[in-house]
Amino acid sequence: MRRYFAFGLIFLSLLIVILGRLAYITLIEGDELKAMADEQHTRSFDYYQYARGDFYDTLGRSLTSNEESCLVVFPTMIEDSEKTAAALAVVLDIDEDIIRSRLEDNNSRTLEPYILKTGLSSTQTAAISEGKIRGVLALPLAVRYSAERTANHLLGVLSPADANGEYHGASGLEYQYDSYLTGRQDKQVVAFVDASGNLSADNLYLVDPEQTYYNNVQLTINLDYQQIAERALGDQSGACVILDPNNGDILAAVSSPSYDPYGWEDLATDDVYINKAFSAYPPASTFKIVLAAAALENNIFPLAEENHLAGGFAADVVNNSVSEEKSTASEANSTTTQEAKFYCDGAYTLAEGYDVACWFDEGHGEITLTEALSQSCNCYFVGLGLAMGGDMIKEYAARFGLTEQEIIGYAFADTTHIDFSSSIIGDIANASIGEKGIRITPLQTAVMTAVCANGGYLVTPRLVKGVYDNNNNALEEYSSEVKTQVILPKTAETLKEMMTMTVTSGTGTGAASNYTDVAGKTGTSEDAGVWFTGFSPIEEPRWVISVYVADGSEGSAAAVAVFREIIDGLAVLEGI
Repeated sequence: MRRYFAFGLIFLSLLIVILGRLAYITLIEGDELKAMADEQHTRSFDYYQYARGDFYDTLGRSLTSNEESCLVVFPTMIEDSEKTAAALAVVLDIDEDIIRSRLEDNNSRTLEPYILKTGLSSTQTAAISEGKIRGVLALPLAVRYSAERTANHLLGVLSPADANGEYHGASGLEYQYDSYLTGRQDKQVVAFVDASGNLSADNLYLVDPEQTYYNNVQLTINLDYQQIAERALGDQSGACVILDPNNGDILAAVSSPSYDPYGWEDLATDDVYINKAFSAYPPASTFKIVLAAAALENNIFPLAEENHLAGGFAADVVNNSVSEEKSTASEANSTTTQEAKFYCDGAYTLAEGYDVACWFDEGHGEITLTEALSQSCNCYFVGLGLAMGGDMIKEYAARFGLTEQEIIGYAFADTTHIDFSSSIIGDIANASIGEKGIRITPLQTAVMTAVCANGGYLVTPRLVKGVYDNNNNALEEYSSEVKTQVILPKTAETLKEMMTMTVTSGTGTGAASNYTDVAGKTGTSEDAGVWFTGFSPIEEPRWVISVYVADGSEGSAAAVAVFREIIDGLAVLEGI
């Protein structure tokens, strides 16, 4: 009996120990063990492609982190990268060796799940889901850059992850606002692994971070406008800017051709990463707007060829102010300047014997300033440039914002845009028609055009409205600068009339819109592309649109066609 009692005590003691251990495991280590068990059957990864704040358009719509179907790879579950690459190559229509190289490169650097390809089509998504390729899922995630590559030159790209796994901006706005955008805590996507070790996309769920804090950057860009302009320019090499002429806000800035920010595609051209909207090119005849303004305000007439050859050269340089006395004199004499006749015979011969040809081989015959601008007569403007002199051309170029480029919220390195000798006749002649010695950007061309559209005021372009945290508290805000009157209202009004004639009966008739009235100016460079810059509606302008097509030919037809598609798109969108 004592023996049974002793065994009972031993058994009871063991039971108490076991129950105590179970209680400890359940109460003390339960959460940790549960997490370890869950980890064996789940895989987690970031919902956002990169741990960064976002860019928004002027209406608060995201330009980054929009949801798309993505190909997600789980490295620890890839048993054979060659077989995986072969299966994916069929679905993605990408060379098998390229896929294998990327798989092996990424897998050598991380064991964490990662996005291999964004922007999957519905067909590709279905094929990946049905194919059940081990270690791979097609999932809806917030990608950094859209499949349409909207505004990719503006946004820029990121460098590969550093030693800490962080991504930093390498170009564009990503680079300039990098310090504000880093450090975001991501939502986590949790995916289950079934009993056979296969991933399942049927029971996904999101886990929010314990603390949510990040910053966003709001731009002046209008997403609808940007997309309209991008579609109009297409794959043509060039750029387009849409500017609000009243406050300088950049509503769209397009550079083409675009590029794949993820690097899957071969580059279309060597300069594909250059943002052509902010890069300088000879403006050709669009620059004649500057000379026309100077002529109107200073009562200057073009120097006839025979007078030039006889030794005539240039008028006195005027001062930089727009005075009341000057206003009165200008208004009294503008009609005389406007209507004075000049004879174009198809070429203007300089003293050195060099001919500057007019695009119209037969010559325009007798022509006025209004007709010369609308018909883009080279001979008239060479004579006008020689009459006013290089210093006056430079002065008015500065008034129109063409000597340096400035954008509120976006930094530039100092560059020279007006660089020709005021003492060399050939230099003045070339500058007078926007060729050698004159290089301006599509954005600057839009600023120049805005002066004509808004009554003579120079606006400073603005790209960034501000930086805000995720609770919408402002960390940095950028206000529009006060406009500066740089030409007389009467001058601006006359230029507006001349540019209207360009579209109604001059070189830009193809720009006429189906929905609204348009004024503008064409430009055809000798070897650097074609231009059209204009605004609409004429009486109360809402948009300045400047288009540059690098490989355009046959006059300015290519740029004119892009402009018309854009203005028609804007008019329809806004119900004009």
